Amino acid sequence: MNTRCYRSKIGRLPFAIRNELNERIRDGAQGAELIDWLNGQKETKRILREMKSGPVNAQNLTDWRSSGYKDWLDDQKDADRIRRLAEVSQTIASAAGGNAAGVACNIATAKIMDALEAADDEMIADLAKALVHLRSSENAAQKVALAEEKNAIAKEQLELSRAKFERDTTRLFIKWAQSKDALALATDKRLGSDEKTERLGRLMFGDLWESDK
Repeated sequence: MNTRCYRSKIGRLPFAIRNELNERIRDGAQGAELIDWLNGQKETKRILREMKSGPVNAQNLTDWRSSGYKDWLDDQKDADRIRRLAEVSQTIASAAGGNAAGVACNIATAKIMDALEAADDEMIADLAKALVHLRSSENAAQKVALAEEKNAIAKEQLELSRAKFERDTTRLFIKWAQSKDALALATDKRLGSDEKTERLGRLMFGDLWESDK
């Protein structure tokens, strides 16, 4: 985007007025109409008083067309190009599973490779560094995406395991709540908690039960 500081009458006007002027020029407004509109603005009158200058005239407008307005057109082209790239990047990212960062790196890489063809030795070195940096950024983005995918899968598996454990435990409880032997062990006051756990474990799981003792 343009960052020049204009010192002309029109260039010193507030951004909103300059921007609207540029839009009016682009839309085909004529010189006399533009000059009348500009000189009728309160902010224009204030700026001209501060400059101790006369009203905006045809020469001022002509000068503006070749300077500020031309720069504004260039800015609009840049903005449109960036917007189109963003839209294309988003479209490609959606088709590629949402990895917009990777798409952006690919676009930037392509531009750097294109620039290398016309670059001198010093510029090639700088562009090569930028290319390495972009590739590193892309790899980092891919690693983050992969880690997020693995975490999501692990979380889903954990949820499935928890649900299965709860169902299996409930089924076992129903099964052994109806067992006379299990009920006798559970209500035997002569046995301590650890002993009850050990015997019930062996009763329920047989050889699969592993004692902590």
